[in-house]
Amino acid sequence: MPAKSPALVRVSRRSKLPVLIRATDVLLGLDAIKNLLGSVSVGAISLYDHYTDTRALKPNRRAVDSLLLGPMQTAPSVFTCVPGERFYVFTQTPQPKPFSIKMWSLTAPLMPKNNKTATMTQTTSSPSDTKLSQFRVKGEIPVPMLIGWLTLAAIPILLFFAWRSLDRGMPGSATTLIVFAVLLSVNGIVYLISHNSTVQRRGFITAITILFTYLAINAVEDGSAIIWLFATHHHFYISEAKVGVLACSGGLAGVALLFSPLGDLAFDSPYSTSFRLTMLAVLGFEMSTCYVLDQSRRRSKLGLLKLAAEFEYAAKHDALTGLANRREAHEQLEAEYQRYLRNSRGFSVLLMDIDLFKFVNDNHGHQVGDETIVMVARTLQEHSRKVDTLARWGGEEYLVLLPETDTVEAVKTANRIRQTIASTAIKTQGGSINTTISVGVATIHGAESVDRLLQRADEALYRAKALGRNKVCDFEATHG
Repeated sequence: MPAKSPALVRVSRRSKLPVLIRATDVLLGLDAIKNLLGSVSVGAISLYDHYTDTRALKPNRRAVDSLLLGPMQTAPSVFTCVPGERFYVFTQTPQPKPFSIKMWSLTAPLMPKNNKTATMTQTTSSPSDTKLSQFRVKGEIPVPMLIGWLTLAAIPILLFFAWRSLDRGMPGSATTLIVFAVLLSVNGIVYLISHNSTVQRRGFITAITILFTYLAINAVEDGSAIIWLFATHHHFYISEAKVGVLACSGGLAGVALLFSPLGDLAFDSPYSTSFRLTMLAVLGFEMSTCYVLDQSRRRSKLGLLKLAAEFEYAAKHDALTGLANRREAHEQLEAEYQRYLRNSRGFSVLLMDIDLFKFVNDNHGHQVGDETIVMVARTLQEHSRKVDTLARWGGEEYLVLLPETDTVEAVKTANRIRQTIASTAIKTQGGSINTTISVGVATIHGAESVDRLLQRADEALYRAKALGRNKVCDFEATHG
């Protein structure tokens, strides 16, 4: 971000929402915006097709509201600072209600909320394993909280053994243990101030690793302190699996080196041969067991998250076309209607029906009928924006929600779709056939309800059928 932009609602560079951003700087990119706000809730607002007015670089509010990494919205007002300079205020909306078993991370929903399904299959719409692994299942202890508990437990233990070292006339050992207690305390305080879990995790792992190394090499508490190495399995839980493997492997290799003749020459270790053999065997067994259990936990969690994602997708999408189903369309309509009431930015709906679809099924079979339904759905996707909601409304009915679109533009869009479908041939055993659609268009007016809007679109569709099918009619009958 340039030094002068954006002008933040809060002064600090890593500001929390809301935040004021100069319109001309919105295109700087996702990473810059995320770094500025210090939040993963800011999505890909730099994409070209997230703008309805590409010349003015004016973000479409519905697009910003349905970003990949979290729900955002822009305030209705566009502020003017100096002549010719415009700003947008970004605020974070409440989290959506979780589906089924409440699998939500701190800032992002389980399933990215995308109003347009990009493919006709469910599998390509599911999040990847890497993205899923970032989410937390209900009941799972957050890593920052776990590290906090471990820190609170470690500090009094370190202070206790520091006192024992002083009592036994070992001030050097006592001072070292007190220093580690202070370092862990500082790490916890830094997290409470910055809420940076990465710094907290790395600081904790580094301090504990150095502490355990010191305990082993210096044979604290007559050499018995080395058994604290059995606590290294926490690395698997608070970090990635590969970090846990590297930490445990390094620890085991370090102990083996300490117990070797080279270690005796360097550190003069007091451990007996039987203790060394037993320690290496048990430590290796414990680390291996922790790794196996951790892999089992991670795979079970990932499987549960995948299952929940599939259930959520199936609950919102049509299985044949991949479009939103009627339930999801109603939710999107209601959300768009609420934005309309706040911002007075109108929207339109297209209600369309495949002409003589029963004739296609009766004469060419249901397989051809399904191919016709899929072809129409694919055409809708090709001729719509990412901010539009496409839904299979009924058997051969479709609904398209067009945010910030007036009647004239909605009719133009409907005609492009209608013409493409009419010119697309579908192969059958008896040759190729063509199908047509009729479209009813309605634009929101005044304070009318969503039900009334849909009723007007349905009446316009009925008029298109009555005029001979393969027509586009708007409710006011002023365009078509």
